[in-house]
Amino acid sequence: AGSSKEDRLAVEEVLKAAFGMLPDNLQGTYFPLGELHGAQEEELQAGGFLFQKPGPMQLLGAAGAGRDWPSGRGIFHNPDKTVLCWCNEEDQCRIIAMENGGDVKGVFTRFCQLSNAIKEAAEGTGKKLMEHPNYGFLGTCPSNLGTGLRGSVMIV
Repeated sequence: AGSSKEDRLAVEEVLKAAFGMLPDNLQGTYFPLGELHGAQEEELQAGGFLFQKPGPMQLLGAAGAGRDWPSGRGIFHNPDKTVLCWCNEEDQCRIIAMENGGDVKGVFTRFCQLSNAIKEAAEGTGKKLMEHPNYGFLGTCPSNLGTGLRGSVMIV
């Protein structure tokens, strides 16, 4: 949450460049949060695909993660919404892979493909992911320190 508006805009630019360099099977569209139309926002929120501004009483809000909202924030997804990236929500980049059904291996494969493609694209522009040898990957949200991967399964 200590990132400045300039930092978030710089992260957004790196991610937008990375999204433009993804392989065909991961191609999609990046939507800056401030440019979403009402219907787009409603559809994404109804599907559980879009994050919301942190409230002042939440950990992220209290830590200042909602400053300059919605500047520098957005969502990337492919047409089927089976791969998504949230830009500057809790972390600078949250990678999400999902689908209906039981193909956990397929979902994890897409997650790894997208994660590796973003890393390679960022490194191709001279940037690198923040990683500490003791703490792991560093992000904005203090509750995610060092957690390189979080998996979940929803049964409906």
